[in-house]
Amino acid sequence: WKSLQLDDMLRWSASDTLEFIFLNSDMDMHRENIVKFSLFGLKHRDPVIRFWFMMILELSGKEFFSHVGDIALQVESKYNIYLPYLCGRHATENEHEAYNNMYEHFMVKELSPEQSDLIIQITDMVMRSLLNNLDISYRYVVNNLLAAR
Repeated sequence: WKSLQLDDMLRWSASDTLEFIFLNSDMDMHRENIVKFSLFGLKHRDPVIRFWFMMILELSGKEFFSHVGDIALQVESKYNIYLPYLCGRHATENEHEAYNNMYEHFMVKELSPEQSDLIIQITDMVMRSLLNNLDISYRYVVNNLLAAR
């Protein structure tokens, strides 16, 4: 937030933004969707289902970060700032290695028909929730509801 000087540019402080995200009634649907798909995915104790739940979440952000990451790298270079999260540097090298080991372990597991059905249900739930959230965000942008104060 500070690196990008968003307080000055948007005239929204970090605390204003957090207040909006967590207290504004218009954000209720965003929060509800996140809680709904998180609870749906995490209520299953089967490690294979949990792995696929996390993969679905990870893949849902991949397209976003592929575009934002390119822009963030340019901003880092131009302004000599460090934006690790936006550039896709979400994990340490040890965390990447652990993730790759886990990925290799679970990707070779054969799925039962029940597991496949459940993974499809979780995917649908996550995607519906995210699309709903994008629709809400789009309405905000179109109506200029998040304009600089």
